[in-house]
Amino acid sequence: MSLEWILLGLRLVATVILYTFLGLAFYLIWRELKQAQAQAGLPPSQEEKSMAKISVAEFKHRLEAICLSHGGGGLPRKCRDQDILFKSIMLVIDPARTYTESELNQVLEKWLSEVGQTVEIDHVSLRRHLVDAGYLSRDLAGASYQVCQEAISDLFEPAVDELDPVRVIEDARQFRKEKKRQYQRREEHL
Repeated sequence: MSLEWILLGLRLVATVILYTFLGLAFYLIWRELKQAQAQAGLPPSQEEKSMAKISVAEFKHRLEAICLSHGGGGLPRKCRDQDILFKSIMLVIDPARTYTESELNQVLEKWLSEVGQTVEIDHVSLRRHLVDAGYLSRDLAGASYQVCQEAISDLFEPAVDELDPVRVIEDARQFRKEKKRQYQRREEHL
């Protein structure tokens, strides 16, 4: 190897070390600023607000938008929307019960037909996403599934647990039908 290549390699290593050190320094400064901000009682940033618990109003509004207006393929792109979608599934699953794979498949197929009609995903992929996202736990053999309450409890306000996603979607469909009827009546009178 020539001396030029060795020097180039050393320069590259030194640059990586320098940028790593700078990144760590910036992180530590950022962390100190956030702690000082919290101690001073300053309001949270927009990013921190987006991490607030999902309210009943937001849950209903976003579930309606995802399940009645979602025309894309598969799951929504935003993590928050995915959490809302997954939580709506958890609301139709008994958290105290252990499900076999076929029983869980039946529940997911029913949810897809009643709530998630426009969500273009099959029950098998949906089940896998729920396990990967921590909403469901699976035994080592993959034969039984259970709801993981502790993994998702911090994401939602407690009142969300009282919602019926089937009812939320039915109410939204009725509201849209009535709105359409009113529009058509108004158009007929013009």
